[in-house]
Amino acid sequence: MKEKKKKTASEKFVSALYFIVFALIGAAMGGVVIFFEEKIFGEDPTAMQSFKFLLGSFVLMLISFIPHVIVHEAGHLVGGLLSGYKFVSFRIFGLMLIKTEEKICFKSLSLAGTGGQCLMSPPEMKDGKFPVFLYNLGGSLMNLIFSIALVVIAVIVKDYAIASCVLIILSLLGFAFALTNGIPINSGLVANDGYNALKLSRNKPALRSLFIQMKMNEMLAYGKGLDEMPEEWFEIPSDEEMKNVIIAALGVFGCNYLMLKGEFEKADSTIEHLLSIENGIAGVHKNLMLCDRIYLRLIADDTETATRLYDEDLKKFIKSMKNFPQVIRTNYVIALLLEKDNVKAEEYVKQMQKIEKNYPYPKDLKMEKDLMEIAKNRRLAGEKT
Repeated sequence: MKEKKKKTASEKFVSALYFIVFALIGAAMGGVVIFFEEKIFGEDPTAMQSFKFLLGSFVLMLISFIPHVIVHEAGHLVGGLLSGYKFVSFRIFGLMLIKTEEKICFKSLSLAGTGGQCLMSPPEMKDGKFPVFLYNLGGSLMNLIFSIALVVIAVIVKDYAIASCVLIILSLLGFAFALTNGIPINSGLVANDGYNALKLSRNKPALRSLFIQMKMNEMLAYGKGLDEMPEEWFEIPSDEEMKNVIIAALGVFGCNYLMLKGEFEKADSTIEHLLSIENGIAGVHKNLMLCDRIYLRLIADDTETATRLYDEDLKKFIKSMKNFPQVIRTNYVIALLLEKDNVKAEEYVKQMQKIEKNYPYPKDLKMEKDLMEIAKNRRLAGEKT
């Protein structure tokens, strides 16, 4: 049975801060609903009127998340352009607009735990630095500006109670977005936009790490593979550096590079080590590294370790990322080498083919397909012996 990791003091602070912010916003929304219910229906609304108004308000709160995600990512885009960045991609939920070497086109990509993402390529570094403030804080600033504008419009149309109510609810969620992304927070696992904007310029190794990651995204969008990028980008950071949430990403990409090069034993031992030490690896990356370990253990005929790693938490993650190439490859090798189900494995081959047309990074996809082929060959070799 897996022992649950205790929260650090900073993680507890983050949880408490988020709870306070959303509790205040929730209380404000409740007050808005009560105020406008009386304004629309009078002081004594019927039970059905109250129910419909409450339900409508709740649905509005849920769907108002969408425009604020768009506004937030647009803020990053504007902040980046003002700082001399170049556009790479703009994603809202699963729909991505990406710039390749030839054109700008639509692709599809979903990442668990993210509503959107604006990726850009920064200007070249000077004296080990490049501008990060506007790019990082642009999303929160845009949410704040948008929310203030909504309040102003709500005041202008105050005689139209329903419209005013909608605008106020939208604005309150926008303020929540601005606060939770803009107040500098680093829990060790989560570094938000405010933290990046405040701290990156003072930490040259972290700044270099962010620069490399952004340049990687640009090259991937241009159809380049990891093996076509500078080798020094994939050096595994020291154990001390791995505690930094921004630098830790380089450790993840270093393991991906070892997988690409076919250095499977080294990749396996490196992943095992990085996950065993105190680290700042993001949750999505941790789970994907576990997926890689399952692959590596299975092609090494170690079903015992693979079965242990394939626990309920990872199964939930895999389900949430079922159309991500690395996850499809993991499902394939589990079906092929752990469950010994060739029919099921073939379904994952078809699934990989299905996403190929709209997946934004062709070389990443080729790597996953090559790893699937290696697993298949290991299975065939095992059947002959």
